[in-house]
Amino acid sequence: MTSEGSDCRCKCIMRPLSKDACSRIKVGSMRVEDFYTVETVSSGTDCKCSCTAPPSSLNPCENEWKMEKLKKQAPELLKLQSMVDLLEGTLYSMDLMKVHSYINKVVSQMNNLEETIKTNLTRENDFMKDSVINLTNQLKRYDNYSDIMMSIKKEISSLGLQLLQKDAAAPDSKVQETAGGKTKEANKYPNKKVGSKPPPKPPKEKPVKPKKDPVKPGKPDPTAKAKAAGHQPGVIRGITYYKAAKIDTAEVSGNSKDERPRSSEEGRVVDLETTVATTSAPTTSTTTTATTTASTAVSTTTTTGPEKPAPTILLVLDNSDNSSRLLPNRAVKDVECEGTIASVELPEKQHSYGRNEGAWMKDPVAKDSKIYVTNYYYGNNLVEFRNLENFKQGRWSNLYKLPYNWIGTGHVVYNGAFYYNRAFTKNIIKYDLKMRYVAAWTLLHDVVYEDTTPWKWRGHSDIDFAVDESGLWVIYPAIDYDYSQQEVIVISKLDPGDLSVKKETTWKTGLKRNSYGNCFIICGVLYAVDVYNQKEGEVSYAYDTHTNTEATPKLAFTNEYAFTTQIDYNPKEKVLYAWDNGHQLTYNVNFVVQ
Repeated sequence: MTSEGSDCRCKCIMRPLSKDACSRIKVGSMRVEDFYTVETVSSGTDCKCSCTAPPSSLNPCENEWKMEKLKKQAPELLKLQSMVDLLEGTLYSMDLMKVHSYINKVVSQMNNLEETIKTNLTRENDFMKDSVINLTNQLKRYDNYSDIMMSIKKEISSLGLQLLQKDAAAPDSKVQETAGGKTKEANKYPNKKVGSKPPPKPPKEKPVKPKKDPVKPGKPDPTAKAKAAGHQPGVIRGITYYKAAKIDTAEVSGNSKDERPRSSEEGRVVDLETTVATTSAPTTSTTTTATTTASTAVSTTTTTGPEKPAPTILLVLDNSDNSSRLLPNRAVKDVECEGTIASVELPEKQHSYGRNEGAWMKDPVAKDSKIYVTNYYYGNNLVEFRNLENFKQGRWSNLYKLPYNWIGTGHVVYNGAFYYNRAFTKNIIKYDLKMRYVAAWTLLHDVVYEDTTPWKWRGHSDIDFAVDESGLWVIYPAIDYDYSQQEVIVISKLDPGDLSVKKETTWKTGLKRNSYGNCFIICGVLYAVDVYNQKEGEVSYAYDTHTNTEATPKLAFTNEYAFTTQIDYNPKEKVLYAWDNGHQLTYNVNFVVQ
């Protein structure tokens, strides 16, 4: 059967001869109805159908005659003839014309597609050329505009200079423009105007002599010459501390015995070369009063009580208002280590935010209260909130798009940088939050890392960072080649600058991989919680890096929502930060009283 046309449906109806008809034809007693027919039924507006069939399918008599002849003449070709009949029936059953029309359509569509692609490419090339030409012309125009602007700027500056010169020459011109008949008088007295009020004479500058009387506190000298703050400051050459004396023996004389410099333990002389405003502000403490002026470097000391050693005084200069302040000397100490933890209190819920897995943290070194959040355990976004209140309101203040994805929940923010593990690698990265670039990058060679896609949370991060009172740590699994040949947890002190590790600050613990839920470090001691997906857990393992010893504290730990994916210690606040099933919690830690 063959057909032509796009919407063509064909049907072939065959009426072959029956076996009785074949026998009658063979005998010679053929009837009128002994014939075969092939009818073609078609439907469609533009359809041409034709039906063809092999003679053997229409006239079985002929097939029988062929088979009998082959049996008599060449019986070895009988099998070959049957194969030929099968192939002939298959060939006639195929719609070759339709297949041919389909092939022609595909070829024509391919040709049209090629022509369209060529046309589009030509158009795009022309468009790109036109765009480049337009950009070049615009750049030339901008260059011309910049030249015009530079010329305008020069003209404006020259006009400003001329105006300044005119303003400077204005008094002389007014002096010369006098009334008629009085020019000689104006020339004789060039500083006076005829017929106008003479301008006030500038006061003569006289050197300010230091008064012998001490300056009273709270009343600045009204005759002192006013100076612009920050432009014409005075200079303090030195500050001398003296031993305080009683009221009846206190003298202002520089030759007094009580005002000689004390020993190195009681006082010291500080030489300074700094600027301070001329009007000095007296600062009074409970035992002494120190007054500093710009005209003299001698400080006077009076007492209102019994004789006590003079306190240490720190001179702090603030250039914003050009005034000096005297503050007591306060030594800034590092965060002290509390020691071994005695218990972990029940969690306190702060907020509910994000997905089931995530991490939230603060920078323990920073002075602000910013909160950083990584939602989920895979991604490249770090969200910053100004404080806890803004975090609860969902008002983020900054969003960092990291150049490389993070994985897990073991990241930390420390000293203005974000430390994290690059996804599917053994690399750890330091990302500077202020400059927004990768500041350091290193590879942990001995880490045992699963680089498969983590479509399910496995209970903990492969590479975990921690911060305690001593600095930055990294926690990761490695093979213990020396003893058990098993995968154990390694803790190592990290250099925050270049992420380097040292052998003497690296410890292999006895904690087996995948045998705990989450871990954290306090005062150089690694603590591990046994479960993360059960509400009632405990701190089941501890490793002290100071003594290289292990312990089983068995301290109760509550996973309030039974799916804790992060626990991190904040040495500044002495609390644990945790992410539990989309809830942000904090745990207060109690330490052993020493």
